[in-house]
Parts: sequence; structure tokens; C-alpha cells
Amino acid sequence: ANVSSIYDFVEYTWTPGASMNFDSSQVDELTIPISWQDVNPTAPSNTSVNTPMYGAKPNALTDAATDLNSLASPWPSLVAPIGGITRALNPQDAVNNGAVNFDAGGGNTFWDNTVNSIWSAYPAGGMAYLPISYNSGLYVGYGQATGTTMNFYAAPSTSATLEASISKPTTADVWGTAGNLAPGGASTLTLELGRALGVSILRGTLPAASPASTPTQPRCAPSDWQNFYGGSQTNGGETLVSSLSGSVDWFAAEMHKYAYAPTAGINGLAYGFADDDECNIFVSDLGIPYLAGNQMNLTLNPF
Repeated sequence: ANVSSIYDFVEYTWTPGASMNFDSSQVDELTIPISWQDVNPTAPSNTSVNTPMYGAKPNALTDAATDLNSLASPWPSLVAPIGGITRALNPQDAVNNGAVNFDAGGGNTFWDNTVNSIWSAYPAGGMAYLPISYNSGLYVGYGQATGTTMNFYAAPSTSATLEASISKPTTADVWGTAGNLAPGGASTLTLELGRALGVSILRGTLPAASPASTPTQPRCAPSDWQNFYGGSQTNGGETLVSSLSGSVDWFAAEMHKYAYAPTAGINGLAYGFADDDECNIFVSDLGIPYLAGNQMNLTLNPF
């Protein structure tokens, strides 16, 4: 219902005497480019900024809309002019709210071919196993598919302990990393493995070109976001590859491209979808220790 309104907001969580956390709502849409920083107003002017800027860069909306319009259908349909102001909708929200007909024919089948390719690449009894990490990479499950189920084992062998079984996800499951990718009441392993599988599909790293040597998914090195969304074929992950438009969540790619979060020198940290914090490097939150007298400065950047 909110697809016909122009708005954005910053959410905050305050733990009295301990910390203040901020994050933006831009995971649902890119509308008003907002940035924010923690400031100590009593410090000398040259040291008053306690944190770098977070949020969306100036002109992020205009630049993202230009990029999406340069891609093949259906990506330009996410650029929605409402009341004379343009915004970019998250594909999941666009589909769920009926704002745009994202899939050809309206059947919500966008990811079906990708999922079918993954299931075909790691067949039961074959040499290739799909390695998915969970619990921040401490453990790895090795998957092989049989029918509509992918079984994950504790080692790349069907004689190893069976850790979890994930039913083949639908396109709707992939968009929301939900349904078969996050089944209610399932074991922790199934939940973690399913979520990591969905995240890897959205980032465009699956199916791998060489299934027999697939790196552990999702890849979690500090700068690996630049290798998502076809990044290995682009300039540091910052140039879109239109030929990949059928197998990559380009809305999420745009969120990272125009994010303003240079934590530890790494730009592009943001949420493009609900579980985009997988690997603990996709943070749009600004968490700061509580310091009496400090203030948070919010900036509404040019569209």
C-alpha cells in the first residue's frame, strides 16, 4: 500500500547509557538519499565528527534510476515516478504490492531458471557438492540435490552426517529469503543454510561456473561485496553488467554502489534485501557507544 507514497525514515535503538544505533529504511526502496553521522558538539571543529558518514550518497536516487533504466527488462520497471518524484522500488515489494509487473506474464517466476540450474549443477551421486557456510562461517554444509530436495552433509560425502534438507525454493522464496529458504520451526542448521543459499542466489554468485570447485557460499572476505552482482567482470563491482540482468538482484547492487558507509575503508556497505547482512559486512546500521552530549546529524541529500 505504501508504494504510492514518497517517504523515507531513519530507525533508531537506544540502550540507555550504553549505545545508540541508527539504520535507514532504504532496503524497501530508494527514495530520499539520507546520510548521518555522530558528532561531538563540544570537541574542536577539526575533531568534531566522531564517525564517517553513513547512508545514501548525494544523487543516489537519480544515479540508481539511470543505471536501472540502462538494463534489460524488467529492471527499468522498478523506477517508479509517483507524484512527479521518482523512486526505485525493491523487486520484492514491487511484486508483492503489484506496483509493477516484474515477471513476464506476472507469474513471479524470475528466479526459477537460476534455481533449476543450481539443482542441476549439484546432482545426488555426482562429484560436485555445494558448500554453504553458516554460523558466521564456523561450519559448512555440503549439498547435493535429489528431486525437489537438496540434502546438506557435514562433509562432501553422502555417508557423512545429514545436517539439513532444503526444499527447492520458488521465486517468491528467493526474493524474501523466506518460505523454503527459512522454514518456520525448522532446525537452526536448516534456517542458516537456507538463508545463506538465498543470499548467494540474490548476489549472483550461484550457480558457479565450475560446480566441482565452487567456493564456499556466501563468500565472506571483507571486500567480497565488490565481487557480487557480476563484480568480477566489472570495475570493482561498481559497473553494472546488463548481460547478467537475468540472474542478479540489481536493486541490491545499486544499494551497495551508492551506499555511504566507509567502515574500515570499505565503501558500499548497505542492505539491499532482508538478509543482506550475511557475512557481517553488509551493515547499514551506525552503532556508536553512548556519549553524553553527543548528537546525531541527519542530512537529506539531493535526489
